Amino acid sequence: MKQFISILAMVAMAMADESSVQRLLIDATNHFTAKMFTEVAKENSGKSVVMSGFSAMAPLAQLGLASVGITHDEIFEVIALPNDNAVSTTGLELL
Repeated sequence: MKQFISILAMVAMAMADESSVQRLLIDATNHFTAKMFTEVAKENSGKSVVMSGFSAMAPLAQLGLASVGITHDEIFEVIALPNDNAVSTTGLELL
């Protein structure tokens, strides 16, 4: 019975971690996409535009991991992720 409770607790913790990682990725993607859409719409006033913020996030996240200093900080600010760890946790560096 103790083992069952321990396993149940570990599963609950893993699910909570997974949902917080999903929430982090969803929030960052929504924030980045909204900012990107605003800029693209400004430049293409009166035109229809189709874009995917998520598609741009993966290469930007990889670039952010490879950069240092101000460039690193600015990239992470733009993609709305707090640090290198967040990129690894969300799996963006694998895409």
